Amino acid sequence: MTHPLSPHLLRLQKPGRYTGGEVNSVLKESPLLRWCLVYPDVYEMGMSNLGLAILYELLNARPGVQAERAFLPWLDAIKLMEREGIPLFSLETRTPLSDFHVIGITLQTELTYTNVLKVLELSGIPVLSSLREDDHPLVIAGGPCAGNPFPLSRFIDAFVIGDGEDVVYEMEGPLLSWARRELRRDEALRELSRIEGVYVPGYNTTARRRIAELPRLPTRPVVPNIAITHDRLTVELSRGCLSGCRFCQGGFCSRPLRTRPPDEAISMIRQGLAATGWEEVGLSGFSLSEYPWLGEVISAVREDFPGTRVSLPSLPADALDEILPLLEGSRTSSFTLAPETASERLSRVINKSVPPETVEKSLEAARRFRVKHIKLYFMIGLPTESESDLLETGRFLAELAKAFPSLDIKASFATFVPRPFTPFQWEAQISPDEARRRFGLIRAKARARNLSLTLKDPFASLLEGIFARGGVEMGDLLFEAYSRGALFDDWTEGMRPELWLRACEATGITPENYAEPKDPRSPLPYDAIDQGISRDFLLAERARALGGEMTPSCRGGLCANCGPYRAEGWPNCFGLPKPQNAPAIAPPRPMQNRKLRGFTITLSKEGIARFLSGTDTMRVLLRSIARAGFFTRHTQGYVKRPGISAGPPAPLGVESRAEMFYLELDADDPETLSQRLRRALPEGFAVLSCEESEKPRWREITGVVYELPEGMIPKKPVDGLVISGRKLIHRIGSGSFPALFSEAFGLEADISRLVKEGYVWARLSDCPPP
Repeated sequence: MTHPLSPHLLRLQKPGRYTGGEVNSVLKESPLLRWCLVYPDVYEMGMSNLGLAILYELLNARPGVQAERAFLPWLDAIKLMEREGIPLFSLETRTPLSDFHVIGITLQTELTYTNVLKVLELSGIPVLSSLREDDHPLVIAGGPCAGNPFPLSRFIDAFVIGDGEDVVYEMEGPLLSWARRELRRDEALRELSRIEGVYVPGYNTTARRRIAELPRLPTRPVVPNIAITHDRLTVELSRGCLSGCRFCQGGFCSRPLRTRPPDEAISMIRQGLAATGWEEVGLSGFSLSEYPWLGEVISAVREDFPGTRVSLPSLPADALDEILPLLEGSRTSSFTLAPETASERLSRVINKSVPPETVEKSLEAARRFRVKHIKLYFMIGLPTESESDLLETGRFLAELAKAFPSLDIKASFATFVPRPFTPFQWEAQISPDEARRRFGLIRAKARARNLSLTLKDPFASLLEGIFARGGVEMGDLLFEAYSRGALFDDWTEGMRPELWLRACEATGITPENYAEPKDPRSPLPYDAIDQGISRDFLLAERARALGGEMTPSCRGGLCANCGPYRAEGWPNCFGLPKPQNAPAIAPPRPMQNRKLRGFTITLSKEGIARFLSGTDTMRVLLRSIARAGFFTRHTQGYVKRPGISAGPPAPLGVESRAEMFYLELDADDPETLSQRLRRALPEGFAVLSCEESEKPRWREITGVVYELPEGMIPKKPVDGLVISGRKLIHRIGSGSFPALFSEAFGLEADISRLVKEGYVWARLSDCPPP
């Protein structure tokens, strides 16, 4: 099938975003029900999303059901697709989204709401749900921001509130009937509205859906061919949180806490690494320091997969001293902590006490383990915050930087956003100007050579706030801003405050009114959604916050009566389980105590593979070797990485018969290595040769040989290029090959018509052996 963007891919930033063909992507013949799962941001962001990976694997495990993926193209591709009339398409089969039965959209942040509208428009699907007819797909959304569906209720047909794993199974019956055209659009939506956890605007109210056990997914996630934001295998160890930080919507709306048994987690890691070849495992959970078997899981990774890094999300500052020893074999160079404030008084208000001495103890542990970079997250504009609180944070950062001069400390500040279903949902949000003023107070006190401070765009935080607590009227503002060009509001390149302010004027919406404190006695726009958190509990927590009183974590079994969970018998509401025999952390297995042989591998790149860079190709090869079951020699530095070297790569877009690499592996012979590697490579790659050898003398390569297509003739001679018939040689060191090619053949000449054939080698007497 011809790629919809095939004539244009080389004009785009990162064409690998649009090519597909990744390992573990799923194709089915004649599915009865076709979903397209859409993350309304670029490929690198969406492929990092755990929820999308879970749903993709879950849906594709169902007979007769096909789930494909699509992401919002970047600005250059959007402009091209609109100009050329190319609709948004899926990566698996390159089918226009308008031809699917169901579009499933992830709502991760309010700042992607304009992106959602662009996804619909670019797909040829009416943006307003009221204009969709029976031949249009059903548009269903879920994710963290679906908890308040009302700002998007004009654009989305149905919302999944809470955990979606069981909901999509129960949706299957009505959706299959819809796909067979046995139900009209309104009939299908009415059937969906009867499912617990599904909100259909105009049909019902609903309660958040909760699953009892975490799904054993994903174990075969799609492996991207280009680098993504979180480029690793992610395994969810827990869902929910017991800490009770009063600003955290995720912590309250993901209750009750559910934990994955350690043997199941270890099994998923083994399956996932074998199926993907990833070099890193990310352990996911709101508060992993509460996970009872963290040491056991990390120890298993170190024992079974030497050289595989383990990463954790932002850690409680009081846990780093205990967690760092567990990660010794991973050799990470950075850690993230989230103290939120250095003010002891304000810590009690937000119910997150992290004393300064605890942070100092954690940084001392980081220094002992040769961690070089520390990132700290803080908030400004918290309820009851005073100038003295801000100055205290500034002084603390300055003292911290002075006490740890060898550490690179980055302090990132964001404006507090009052979020639904939290004790602070009634509080005020400070204006962008006030946020900048308060940040300035901190910055004036926090000055040090090894300390840098940044403030997230406070206008972006204001948008998050007004949509987070807004109602259906926010749909008017969203549509107006989008019509004026708002897009990619979560990116520096996309955020345009003046555009949003004009949209506010046009719709009569005053942002300051939405940022004002709310009367706890008055209804809120999202009260129709039952998130499973008692309103009385939230009000009591708010009163405790304003009184500077903390609420203990319920991890020891003390119930705060936040909802019905203890009465319903959820196990962790009675205290976290504890392993009876916590194993000692095993030392990492020596990686070099293996019989390794050197191999030179030559690959071809054709079709969509030619749109991957040399760095991406190297990453593809390493992961393919890991999937084939071979171990690669790692470097001996603090952060151990696979040892690989390569000859000059083909330029982006150029097919190649000569991508040459050298690695040291535990393969017994070239034939076995070649056979297993062929089965592991993604679409567009092939093994041309595999030889046991010493490391090639890459510095002896003096030129790269290309085959010219029939009839391609240079317009003028150019130094650095030697042309003989249909052979073109680019001399190494003479300049950029694409630039020299354009100079010789003209700007209109298509470099993608060339084929890289090999290298010119010279024996240099002054080149020392490797």
